[in-house]
Amino acid sequence: MGSNLKFALAVGLFSVSTGSITAYHETPSMVVVIDNGKVTQYESMGVSVEQFFEDKDIVLSDRDGVTPELDTKVEDGMKIVIERQIPLDIEFILDDEVIFDITRANTVEEYLLEKDIIVDDRIKLNLNIYDEIEEGLVIEVDTIQTVVNTITEQIEFKTIVEQIDTLELGTTLVAVEGVEGVREKVIQTEYLDGEVVSQVIVSDVITAEPIDKIIHEGVMVPEPEPEPEPAYVAPATTTVSGGTIVCSQTGATYEIANTYTMEATAYTNIPNSRWYGITASGLPTFVGMVAVDKNVIPLGTILYVEGYGIAIAGDTGSAINGYDIDLFMNSYNEAITFGRRNVTVHKLADQSLDVQAIRSGQ
Repeated sequence: MGSNLKFALAVGLFSVSTGSITAYHETPSMVVVIDNGKVTQYESMGVSVEQFFEDKDIVLSDRDGVTPELDTKVEDGMKIVIERQIPLDIEFILDDEVIFDITRANTVEEYLLEKDIIVDDRIKLNLNIYDEIEEGLVIEVDTIQTVVNTITEQIEFKTIVEQIDTLELGTTLVAVEGVEGVREKVIQTEYLDGEVVSQVIVSDVITAEPIDKIIHEGVMVPEPEPEPEPAYVAPATTTVSGGTIVCSQTGATYEIANTYTMEATAYTNIPNSRWYGITASGLPTFVGMVAVDKNVIPLGTILYVEGYGIAIAGDTGSAINGYDIDLFMNSYNEAITFGRRNVTVHKLADQSLDVQAIRSGQ
């Protein structure tokens, strides 16, 4: 390389005037750059701010703000301020709650990460996560909503039929009333954008056991009622002729002293009774013994009762008053069958007759 060229590179511009050589050297400008709060001092030749950034490898994004403008010429003592990522106004809707926000994020994903929201299958997003943030952007996110409900259910009771041999066939009785039980379920349901995405039974507890209904059903077949004993039959048809009466069964004829019309009932021995077989006269009970009001017919009087036969007034009773007469029968059924009726009663003239002997011989 020639010496003249070396000289020119060393001193810069030069000019020739009036036979002498004069050299001009440009002094660097001192520039302070405040980059997002960080202060750095640089030297620079007189170029534009944009060229200055290129020379110093300072990279800007579309969202960065620079003061002064990029086409401004750099001057000594200049302060250049870089505001990285100018915040943008956006509308953020989280589970129907609207938030007006500002952000320096570049993409939707970056913004959501600022909000501690991880994009997965448990959220619903109206945008792509790689969409760039721009002024007025609306980001809408729906997250899982959990609802816990307690449901009460009735448990039906069972009906149990028990056969009881002490109840007559065809008889039913409710021994125990049925009561429904109660079950409580706790169910957790997850919703995403109003749709069910999962449902889990957290607990299932029976808080009250059902009480079975118990019905008693009779299976006992009642025994047939005993055949009624034959009704008392008078010993014979009697015929009244004048002052005598003839018993057709024995053929005996009895003279009549007096005749009465009386209201007759019938009685018999009651098992286990303290009065079993005992009469007021001391005689035993037998067919032919009758109870009377002793003020009307004295005890020991020999009688003939039409339809019943020869009898002796040997007993009394609290219900026997006046012209009442109670006829002894062999059985309860005979007494019931006889009922209550009017009868003709004769006092016999012969009061020495042995009625018990006559009756036992019939």
